[in-house]
Amino acid sequence: MPRLLYPSEGGTAAAWATFAWTRVPDAAAYEIQIAAQQDFAETYVEDITAGPGFVAELVVDEPLWWRVRALDRQGEQGPWSVVRRFRVAPPPPAQSVRGIVLRPTSVSGGEAVDLQVTLDQPAPAGGAAVTLSASDPSLVTMPRRVLFRSGETAAQVSIKAKSVEGNAEVNILANSTGEQRQATLRIGPPRPIPALAGVAMHPRYVAAGGQVDGMVTLAAPAPGKMEVRLASSDPSRVVVPPTVTISAGSNGASFPVRSLHATTTGNVTITASLDGVVKSDAIELTAAAGQEALPAPILLTPSYGAGGGGTSYGLAGEFTWSSVMGAASYTIEVSPVKTFDSPGNFSRTIPTTSVTITPLAAGRLWWRVRANDEKGAPGRWSTARPVGAR
Repeated sequence: MPRLLYPSEGGTAAAWATFAWTRVPDAAAYEIQIAAQQDFAETYVEDITAGPGFVAELVVDEPLWWRVRALDRQGEQGPWSVVRRFRVAPPPPAQSVRGIVLRPTSVSGGEAVDLQVTLDQPAPAGGAAVTLSASDPSLVTMPRRVLFRSGETAAQVSIKAKSVEGNAEVNILANSTGEQRQATLRIGPPRPIPALAGVAMHPRYVAAGGQVDGMVTLAAPAPGKMEVRLASSDPSRVVVPPTVTISAGSNGASFPVRSLHATTTGNVTITASLDGVVKSDAIELTAAAGQEALPAPILLTPSYGAGGGGTSYGLAGEFTWSSVMGAASYTIEVSPVKTFDSPGNFSRTIPTTSVTITPLAAGRLWWRVRANDEKGAPGRWSTARPVGAR
């Protein structure tokens, strides 16, 4: 595995951060991940480079973690390196702020609003920062600053109003080296929280190593962003995220329910809770320990390719993979993120081992395939493979 060189553990990097690591024998490329969480559930940067180095623009105001692994000529992945934590030096103040807008301008206590700040001119290389403050900090929870990447003229953050007994107003102030700008937020009493109506799995069974969708629902639309707590009765066999967020105005939200590869048959209960109300549903595991679910297909085309100064991947509309004995159909997913949890995911289940998707979205995409048996139980996902140019 690669040995990380810099940034060092606990070190500080500039907005244009340089990453370096040692070479791995027979490596054709390297994959680097940078994330705001140590478990890399959501990556801030995810890219592939030909050599043991990478430069990324990191305009953030939080600690980050990074790791690297090698890829051989067939795209097979080696083990991840150790994980390192570092911080990014904040960018300098913006020269001037053009405007500040709240959407909406009136909310109830406990609800969130979007704050958009615009600059008079694009942020320079390395980014820019606008400092935020409130005329009464006891009325809102908000970030300390808004950050702009180089070339950006607009950026958005979320502000949450705190609960008040009656009605209140607070001015949100944006400061740069130029003139101060402000917007007024009106806050009313909290709205009643709708009750949690239920949680359900679809489908209600999953093979070892497979994944299905869970859904939580409310008795009425959410007045603002609401977090529902989730739990599995046996996390050693079935894993769910700790929470799922329901957007303002929505009656529900979906979340992934993932079975581990080595598991036993039987039921596992998934529980959702909100404001003291608890709902649950059971999911059935269909593959026992030692009994493999359908194996993962082998991805054929589009394949890895090299170009320019690093590794790139040519856009292609046709995807092919190997057949799996016992498969009645195949599911292909194409996503702009390697975790396949983006709203922009494409998914299709077909009876053949090839499919043409046109047009493909511009930029880097990831794709994977799994087989399904005659009962519809899913097999294991293939490795994720990138396609498309950065």
